[in-house]
Amino acid sequence: MKGLPADLDETYKRILVSIREEDIRYAVRILRWLAFSPRPLLLVEVAEIAAIDANPCPAFDQGESLQDPLEVLSICSSLVTLIAVNGEAGHGSRHGRSAVLLAHYSVKEYLVSERILDSEASLYGLNSSLCHQLIEKYRLMIYRRLLHLVWLFRERMLGWEEADFWVGENYNQRKLVVTLVTTIIRPRAFWS
Repeated sequence: MKGLPADLDETYKRILVSIREEDIRYAVRILRWLAFSPRPLLLVEVAEIAAIDANPCPAFDQGESLQDPLEVLSICSSLVTLIAVNGEAGHGSRHGRSAVLLAHYSVKEYLVSERILDSEASLYGLNSSLCHQLIEKYRLMIYRRLLHLVWLFRERMLGWEEADFWVGENYNQRKLVVTLVTTIIRPRAFWS
């Protein structure tokens, strides 16, 4: 009984300080988004979010994406949970449509508390306003990138083969670009 944590703070601290050094940057990014995202995030989205470096300004590095989305669960272990999302199965994914959530509201409470700042897990402490700003900056960055892709389609009359170069293998981005192109740009003018 001596080895058991005294309370939830101690439990969360132990989990956080046990994260492997090479995974710390991923864990901070993942926890930031899960704590402050305006909606639940799909497992595949969280795996991509791990590639966002917020310092000094939001930047996406495809090489930083988690190859296996399930790595999210091993990196953040007991701090997160996976739930099934109703609807269609995910495109080309063995993970289907699963969302990742913080395991309990007390995880977020600990991450944003003053208590974490006085512990060995202080580097995981989250500042609410800073996290919201970083998330908004990244969302604007993605929005600008998608608008640029739509512009390329419309102005340069790119075909879907060329689009693959710009969008790559990211199914969610490809789906969004297709939606934007077919709803914002009049299809007849685009294809004629």
